[in-house]
Amino acid sequence: MSEGLRIWRVSLERDPHRSAHGVVHVGARVLVELVDDEGVHGLGELAALEEPTYDSETLATELLALERFLAPRLERVRPEAVARSVHTIRGHRAARAALSQAAHDLAARRAGRPLWALLGGRDDPVPTGIALGIDEPDAVLGAIERAIAAGYRRIKLKIERDTSLGLLAEARTLTPTTIDLVADANGAFDDPSDPTLSAIDRLGFSLLEQPIDPDDPVAVAQFARSALTPVCLDESLRGPGDLTTMLALGARVTLNLKLARLGGWEPTLAILARARSEGLDALVGGMYETAVGRAHAVALASLPGVDRPGDLAPSSHYGADEPTTPLEATDGAFRLWTEAGIGRDLVRGELLFERTFAHGTTSDDSPGSTSMISPIR
Repeated sequence: MSEGLRIWRVSLERDPHRSAHGVVHVGARVLVELVDDEGVHGLGELAALEEPTYDSETLATELLALERFLAPRLERVRPEAVARSVHTIRGHRAARAALSQAAHDLAARRAGRPLWALLGGRDDPVPTGIALGIDEPDAVLGAIERAIAAGYRRIKLKIERDTSLGLLAEARTLTPTTIDLVADANGAFDDPSDPTLSAIDRLGFSLLEQPIDPDDPVAVAQFARSALTPVCLDESLRGPGDLTTMLALGARVTLNLKLARLGGWEPTLAILARARSEGLDALVGGMYETAVGRAHAVALASLPGVDRPGDLAPSSHYGADEPTTPLEATDGAFRLWTEAGIGRDLVRGELLFERTFAHGTTSDDSPGSTSMISPIR
C-alpha cells in the first residue's frame, strides 16, 4: 500500500453565530486524511470559515492551496516530513494546520498512544468553554444562565462597538467569579482610548479578547499596556513573530492558541514554549470544528502551560451531525480518551481528492495522483 492523502467534505447543520465581523454560517467542513504504507491513517481538519471576515483565509482558498500547492509537495506522512515539505509555502496556515494535525494523529496511532499523551499532556479533565454570539439582551442573559447551569468554566460574550454597557454589567453580576467571563470584540475598536472600550475595561471581566484591530499591533500593545483587564490575543497572533512583536512593544498578554490560525502543531508548540518561558497565560480557542478539530484542540489544552479554560464546547452544543464519534464532556470538562491518536474515525463524508505519493517526486504528473476537487458550497 502506498502512502497518500485524501480530502473529504462533510456537510453540517450549525446555527448561525454573530460577532463583530458579521454572521458566521458553517454549512460544510473539510477533513484531511493521511495514510501510511501500512494502512494507518490520521485525521486533521481544515478549520477555515466560508467568508474572509475572521481571517483572509477561507474554506475555498485553503482547499485550493491543498490541491495545487501543498499536496504536490508531500512525499511522506511523518510530521517532520510534512512540515519540511510545506515550509516554503507562505500563508495558508489553515491548510498547513490540517496536514500537520493529520500527520500528528497518524504518528500517535502508529505509536499506539493517545495524541495528548504523545505530546506530553496532563491526564486531567480539560474544562469546557462556550462563546455566545451577539443577540438581544434577554437572549444573551438567558444563554449565560444556561451555560452556568451546564457547568461551563468559561463564558465568552461576543461584543461590538455599540454593545450595551448595561448588558455587560448585568452579565458580570450574573456570572460567578469562579467562571472566566470574557468580552471578545474581534478587533472592533480602532482607538485604544475609545471611551466605550474604556468603560468595558472597568467592568471587571476576566479577559478582554482582541479589543483592537489586529492589523495595528502598536495600538493593540498600547491598549494592553494600560488596560485594567488582561488582554487576550486572537486574530493578532498568526505566528511566533507576532508574539515577539508584542513582547518587544512591552505588552504582556494572554494567548488564544488555535492550530488553524497558527499553521499547525509545530508553530503552536513553539509559541506555547515561548509563552511558558515568558510567564504568559495561554488558552485554546475553537473554530466551529467537528470532533476532529476539537479533539486536536483538547489535546493542545491538556499541555503544560495551557492553564486557563478555553472556548471548547462539546459536540452536543453544535447538534447531532458529527462526521466522527462525538466528543462530549461531563460535569463541565472533557475526560481525555485512551484510544490511539485523536480517538476518532471518519464515518461519513464525500471524497473530494485523493493522491498517492511517489517518493522522491513532487510533480503533479506523479503516478497515482488524482484530483476530484469540486467547489465548497
